[in-house]
Amino acid sequence: MGVGIQVTFQSFSSIFNRVEESPDLMAAWTGLFCALVMYFVYRYNKKLASEINSQSVMAAAKDNLSDAWVSVGTFIGIIGAQFGLPWLDPITAINVGLIICKTAWDIFRDASHHLTDGFDLKELDS
Repeated sequence: MGVGIQVTFQSFSSIFNRVEESPDLMAAWTGLFCALVMYFVYRYNKKLASEINSQSVMAAAKDNLSDAWVSVGTFIGIIGAQFGLPWLDPITAINVGLIICKTAWDIFRDASHHLTDGFDLKELDS
């Protein structure tokens, strides 16, 4: 959650301070490759979590999906900067920061529910 807040804050700061950096295209392609790898790691971990009924592996899978979205955001931001759209990078970074925060909240909510012996009322009726 701290990383998501930091990314979001720094993105707003770069918008207001008009920070314009343009990384090279190799960084963009690396980001896209990492997004694909992390997506397949997410799919594997999600399938494994379902097979062994593991909340911790499912939390890791959600984190992997968040990492994939971060890499997609990196790709979009760098491509935007390369094509004269420097505002696209901080806007994408804000979205990525919010995705990180949401993922952190979802993992925390699920973990705290299971650790406190929470239950689903709908399952009790079955």
